[in-house]
Amino acid sequence: MGIEYLFVYAIRNQARKRKTMAKLDEVPHNINSIMDVFFRRGCCYYKIGAYEKAYIDFSIVIENSPKCAAAYSNRAACSLAEHRKEMDAKKFSKNTQKV
Repeated sequence: MGIEYLFVYAIRNQARKRKTMAKLDEVPHNINSIMDVFFRRGCCYYKIGAYEKAYIDFSIVIENSPKCAAAYSNRAACSLAEHRKEMDAKKFSKNTQKV
């Protein structure tokens, strides 16, 4: 094994590392993009009526990005919607008991 072989081997390893690092740079891995995913998923949960799941996702966003005002307001909307849902269920059960 000559010294030329060792140089070629070292250069190939460096090239592989650069390619790997370039691939990692393509993946959104900073905290803001991750919080954006939680925020958007929370919005989707809210739209389909899964208020508890939406509340959890907005809480995660608030925990990691406390300056995100939209997450606070959306989490409050989830609480209100869940409360209304419970009140409607109580009214329905009272109405069915009277009949």
